[in-house]
Amino acid sequence: MRLYEVVYIMNPALDEDGVNTKLEKHHGVLTSAGAEIVAVDHWGLRQLAYPVAGESSGYYVVAHFNAPTEALPEFERQLKLEDEDDDDDDRDDDDDSPPEFSGGRGRRRRHEGPRVTLLNYKDVATLSRFLTESGKILPKRTTKVSARFQRQLGRAVKRARELALIPYMRAHEG
Repeated sequence: MRLYEVVYIMNPALDEDGVNTKLEKHHGVLTSAGAEIVAVDHWGLRQLAYPVAGESSGYYVVAHFNAPTEALPEFERQLKLEDEDDDDDDRDDDDDSPPEFSGGRGRRRRHEGPRVTLLNYKDVATLSRFLTESGKILPKRTTKVSARFQRQLGRAVKRARELALIPYMRAHEG
């Protein structure tokens, strides 16, 4: 069995009991197929870097589980079915507040501060030091890091963007 990590971004209107009910439903599919839930970490309500399905915030939950590969297709099918059910809901949320993102240090500056030994897509503060104010990844020649670190950085930033932890690009202000 392999170790997997899944990040759930749930509707912010759900209370703690609603979130736990959904998690039990999804994890029940996994455990019935022979998987073992290793850890579940509730991050709680966080502001999204960009609106997703009309929502500006979401309830984040990170789960780690060991599962055989045969358990994944049914688990993914269950997630897609629930996603389709959520799309049917009508939401009228006009809150267009800017995301909680400080941006990078600007162009043509070297990476300053403590040495980063491990990059994690969940560490938005560290990743934002390697991004420009417009949201682009700083080049290797600017940050003076190794090629391997630059590849890890790109992978971590792309994962964080996919999970709406950091924006793809800053909104044009003008």
